[in-house]
Amino acid sequence: MSVENAFLLLAFTMVCAALYGIHRYRTPLNPLTFFSVIQMGLITLISALVAYSYLPWADYPPEALTQTALIALAYFAGNIVAYLFLGNLPVRLFGWLMEFLRLDSERIATQFSVFKFLLLLGCAAGSFMALAIIGGGGMLWLTDTRTAYMAYRAGAGPFFAAMHWFLVFALLYYLWARRPRGIRLIFATCLFALAAYFSGSKGNILTMLVIGVVYYNFCVRRIPIFGYMVFMGMILSLFSILLVIHGMEGPLHEAFWSYFRDYFDTTAQFLWRFDEFGYRYGSASLSDLWFYVPRGLFPDKPYEYGLTLIHQVLFPGMAETGNTPGILLWALAYLDFGVIGVFFTGLLTGFWQRAAFEYFLKHRQSFFAFLLMMQFALWAPLPFATTGMSFILAIGLCLYFRLVLGRR
Repeated sequence: MSVENAFLLLAFTMVCAALYGIHRYRTPLNPLTFFSVIQMGLITLISALVAYSYLPWADYPPEALTQTALIALAYFAGNIVAYLFLGNLPVRLFGWLMEFLRLDSERIATQFSVFKFLLLLGCAAGSFMALAIIGGGGMLWLTDTRTAYMAYRAGAGPFFAAMHWFLVFALLYYLWARRPRGIRLIFATCLFALAAYFSGSKGNILTMLVIGVVYYNFCVRRIPIFGYMVFMGMILSLFSILLVIHGMEGPLHEAFWSYFRDYFDTTAQFLWRFDEFGYRYGSASLSDLWFYVPRGLFPDKPYEYGLTLIHQVLFPGMAETGNTPGILLWALAYLDFGVIGVFFTGLLTGFWQRAAFEYFLKHRQSFFAFLLMMQFALWAPLPFATTGMSFILAIGLCLYFRLVLGRR
């Protein structure tokens, strides 16, 4: 199959799946449509087109792009299959887990406490100061956030993540306890997006805006299709402005497309040079457990584990600097078990996304149903948090609310 036909097949499947998701859930804000547009459309297909345009200068032939597109299609097919099964067993299992972890209450975080809110913001500020001191960026985190983000996160990653997590918790708590609408909602989300600007991450900034839109759609009023078109235009404009602020070089359209090149390009390099890797039969995924080991307690913690084992071969030493090129998420499953592993990873991902989303639809008043629906089914507001870490953070936040508010 030619590269062009592989891309067309991927695009056709993306459009069909996105429309099916809208038909099934009666809103574009559903996990299948979101996965189709963001993961397969933007991160995979757009990245593939950019990589194709750079093909004459690439270290691999066109066949590598075809192979990458077809394996991405296998991952996508697994995800789609999860939505074709009838019954609500995934939702019941997710509900059982929420009940077991005591995250099913719909009364938590329903009353606003200024003290709780300010303490969450204080923890975000404390994490930011620790990041600036331990990471070594100092005042650059205020004056040149992008340079600080690129050069001074290594060794201070937990504080970088914690700063964003506490900001997300504070925003969600404000939304859930105060139930703002209209101007108050816009002002709150924009204010938190401004605070996230000092992380130097475009994704962190956009996360605050996405939270506001998802909250409005499910907790205030359903957004019409035209509203999503306006929002997408605003997001693209904001993204372009951030590229300018963060010191892009060359024409705007070239900088925009180059931003998405790495994902497909890096994965194509990995597949073309797979003889340097060999199948790991699960050991690569198990190495992700290093994520839970603090480097401060174990200085010999490797910089390459999980997905970055691929970077260890393709880009030696880059993981230590914290600046690894993007790669498609299913690459780790391929490293372990090949195409079969990729398909079943997509299938399990689809079931998990569906379970979290449909559980929230039945428990719209639950703070943690909303948080975990966002994390697992739509746009993850807690970057770097694995599934286990997401539940640990939710339990910690639940205990925090219960200890301060008492039993509700």
